[in-house]
Amino acid sequence: MIKSHSRFWYFLKKSFLIFPRSGGGGTPFIAAEGLTAFYNRIYAEAGLLKRAYWRLLRFGFRRWIPIRAKQLAKKYRLPDDRRREVEQLSLDRFMDPRDALINEFPQKPAVAHYIRRFEEAAVNRILNPQYWDGTCEMDDKIAFARRCEAHGLPHPPLLATCVGGEITVNAMPETEEIFVKPLHGTGGIGAEAYPLAHLAGIDEFRAFLEKNAGTKDDWLAQDRLRTHPDLADVALNALSTMRVYTIFDEDGKAEVVSTSVKLSTAAYSVVDNGAGVGIHVGVSLETGIMGVGAGRGHITAHSSNPANGVHFEGRPMPRYREIVDLALRAHNEAFPDYVYAGFDLAPTAEGVFLIEGNAKASMVAAQRPILRTMSAERFDKLVALNMARRDPDLANYA
Repeated sequence: MIKSHSRFWYFLKKSFLIFPRSGGGGTPFIAAEGLTAFYNRIYAEAGLLKRAYWRLLRFGFRRWIPIRAKQLAKKYRLPDDRRREVEQLSLDRFMDPRDALINEFPQKPAVAHYIRRFEEAAVNRILNPQYWDGTCEMDDKIAFARRCEAHGLPHPPLLATCVGGEITVNAMPETEEIFVKPLHGTGGIGAEAYPLAHLAGIDEFRAFLEKNAGTKDDWLAQDRLRTHPDLADVALNALSTMRVYTIFDEDGKAEVVSTSVKLSTAAYSVVDNGAGVGIHVGVSLETGIMGVGAGRGHITAHSSNPANGVHFEGRPMPRYREIVDLALRAHNEAFPDYVYAGFDLAPTAEGVFLIEGNAKASMVAAQRPILRTMSAERFDKLVALNMARRDPDLANYA
């Protein structure tokens, strides 16, 4: 049975902003340079109680950093010099030691442009307010599919949907398996694949869906696509997708910020992302060549899938240019009302399909040095540019 993740708790944990006060002279806070106007404004508009709250939060956050660094050092068996380096960088730049560790910043200047994990939600609320006010058609996978269809974007067709306990069947499946996923959600949570026996018609298909997927939660059903043959040996049993991050540039056109391919590392999983214990492998924007990858919380990079040892570093991404072109087309033509997006696109033997769009796409992942295809300065600049477009009042605090 399909089960959706808790949207309430997800939004609750994204509702708090940690204000990165420096606590000393000079700049009033430590943040990516592109967020200067943002922090100037919220600090200027805050009352005495809120400022006192931020000071208390800063005090607790800085006391937590050494504890967090020691926990990570124990978990990953870090030598003392590496633990001290991570701890000091985190104190200097007011960041989670986990981010300082897994990013392995090659140059200290890059850290000055890094948009931290606790800032993502606040920044995203300005860039893509639809995600937070309940009108997001990227988060609603049925609405997303219909918008793709309206703009002629290749997307797996909606075979059936379940909304409010009512199953609607639109077409019969054309594959031996179907893929069913929650209407809302992230990380592939709740997605399932179901093999099909012979079905005589629409009524039998509806009965099959009711029995297997249930009607308690909202979901949609599609034909199950298969990964391109050139990627199948490292994709395991999941459909492997490429994540393309795009954001509007100075001319208001989508620009690619980062490209990576997601690979499952669990043979039992039908999804390639966090819920499938997956890894993100960097893909060169210029050449489409796969680099190294890492998973959520990994501190070492992989050049092979740890599940089966198959090497991927240096391999060309199948249908790479088609993937990038489709992501840019999707953003510019079908989703121009979203400033920043993370599109998931699947290369198959038949072509490239747009699977999902993410209006709350992870900025942390987009900025990881092993995945990023543009400089930290460029990404930081485009974030600031688009925040000012969405909220012109920020210009008064720049």
